[in-house]
Amino acid sequence: MDGIIVPLVIVGIVALIAGGIAWAYVHEKKRRETLQQVAQQMGFSFEPKGPPPGAMGFGDCPLFKSGRSKRIYNVMQGAVADVQLHLFDYKYTVGSGKNSTTYNQTVAVFEMTQIKLPQFRLGPEGFFHKIGEMFGMQDIDFDTHPTFSKKYRLTSDDEATIRAAFTPTVLEFFEQHIARKWNVHCWDKWLVVYRSSHRAKPDDWPAFMEDTFGVVDVLTPAGIRMTGEGDGV
Repeated sequence: MDGIIVPLVIVGIVALIAGGIAWAYVHEKKRRETLQQVAQQMGFSFEPKGPPPGAMGFGDCPLFKSGRSKRIYNVMQGAVADVQLHLFDYKYTVGSGKNSTTYNQTVAVFEMTQIKLPQFRLGPEGFFHKIGEMFGMQDIDFDTHPTFSKKYRLTSDDEATIRAAFTPTVLEFFEQHIARKWNVHCWDKWLVVYRSSHRAKPDDWPAFMEDTFGVVDVLTPAGIRMTGEGDGV
C-alpha cells in the first residue's frame, strides 16, 4: 500500500506545480494584454519586454543596482507635460536560497531634462533602518516635522541642499501619503517613483501615473503638472 501512496503523492505534487505554472502564465498573459490596451488609450507605446535598466539609461539609480535576476517588462513610454515618462513592472531578487526575497512592483521613471534636482533616496523607514541609525547610518530628519522623520528614511550626499529642497510643503505632502509607502530616488536626470512591493492593477495604471506626477510636482520648484489631453495623454 505504501508503495502506491508515495507515487500518488509525487504525482499530486507535480500536478499542483504544473497547475500553478499554468495559472501564472494565463494570469500574466491577461495582464499584458490589458496593459497593452491601456497604453493605447493613454497614447503611450507598449513593449511586453524591456531591456536591462542599464540599456534604458537609468541603471545606476539605487533601485536598479540592488539584487539579481532583474527584469523590466510591460513597458509603457510617452511624453506628458514635456517630460518623458517610462512606466513598467520591475522584478528582482535579493538574497539566496531560503533567505531570498523577490520584489515585484510597478515603477514610474521620469526623465528630468529641464529641471535639476539634487540626488537623494527617500523611502519608508523600517525597523532595521532605526537600528542602523544607532550605528551611524544616515537619515536626514526634520525637527519641525516629526511624523515625516519617524516614517521616512531620507539620505543624500548633499544634506544641506536636500534640507533646502524638502520644504514644509514637501514634508507635509509625504506625511499625508504615508499609507502609500512612496519610494523616490533622484539620480542624475532620472526621478524614480514607486510604492514598496506594489504592483498596480492594469486598470489602475492611469491613476498610478497621476499619483506619481503628484510626487514629481511637489518636488519640482517650477512645478510640473498634468496637462490633460495631448502630449501622450
